[in-house]
Amino acid sequence: MFSQCRRIPTCVGSRCAHAEQQDQPSRGNLAFAVRNTIQWSRLPAAKSLAGSMSIDSVLRGASLELRVQEKARNRNKRGIYCVDLSRHGGRLGKLAYRSADFDALVSTVLDELKVAGLFMFPTKVLERHALVDQKPVSLQLYPPWALPKRESARMKHAWQLDHFVDLRDWKGGDALPSCCRDRLLDLLQGFED
Repeated sequence: MFSQCRRIPTCVGSRCAHAEQQDQPSRGNLAFAVRNTIQWSRLPAAKSLAGSMSIDSVLRGASLELRVQEKARNRNKRGIYCVDLSRHGGRLGKLAYRSADFDALVSTVLDELKVAGLFMFPTKVLERHALVDQKPVSLQLYPPWALPKRESARMKHAWQLDHFVDLRDWKGGDALPSCCRDRLLDLLQGFED
């Protein structure tokens, strides 16, 4: 069955899909920000622990363990940040995420490959907005500096700002600015409720 494994190319950074290349720097930056400011550890998702291909990492704190699906995006050609909420189903094509696949969706917003902010959505919030357990969807993300022009669209996506941390003031040093750190702690506190 696996006799022709040598003929299957390995995906290295320069050959990965564009979206996958965008994810790599953000994962390192997110891990750095979380680990150094609030004493959490970020671990690669071990198959035995994860039980799902939908988990990119596990964040462990003193009283909490989160299975995390990570995304990162620059603006697309239309100036919108958009992430796909789907998993590969082999011959079935794209499948929707299930609410049991992960505990948190962390989507890093990049401006010219520099971290500008992140959204940290609990799965229960995604479920409430019909973004998991339904069908594969694309989620348009609207950070405060890129809100939709139409008032109706602004109102429709306003819930996202409750789960956003603005990191534009962070210069990549040893710690996040206190306002960013406090906001991140507030979001993580929501997972303990």
